[in-house]
Amino acid sequence: MRTAILYITHVTVCVSLMILVLLQKGKGANLGIAFGSGSSQGLLSKGQTSGNGLVKLTTFLAAMFFMTSLLIGYINKDISTSSLPIDSGSQHVIE
Repeated sequence: MRTAILYITHVTVCVSLMILVLLQKGKGANLGIAFGSGSSQGLLSKGQTSGNGLVKLTTFLAAMFFMTSLLIGYINKDISTSSLPIDSGSQHVIE
């Protein structure tokens, strides 16, 4: 039951993180201003002060993503990676 909650939390954090990253304005988005396109903002204007909340939330979700990833890895470390049984006595040749 705990692993199911962990997986649901991990998927929720992943989807939320993807959405937040896509909502943010890129740092190079104002580069077009230098070449004559874009809005009337100057080259040295901040313009990203409204995005501070998104940046903090993205940082928090990124930390949650890493924590849940490490927890899932730690919980599943003892699970065998092979789907075939490794028993040398049970190998038969099929003709």
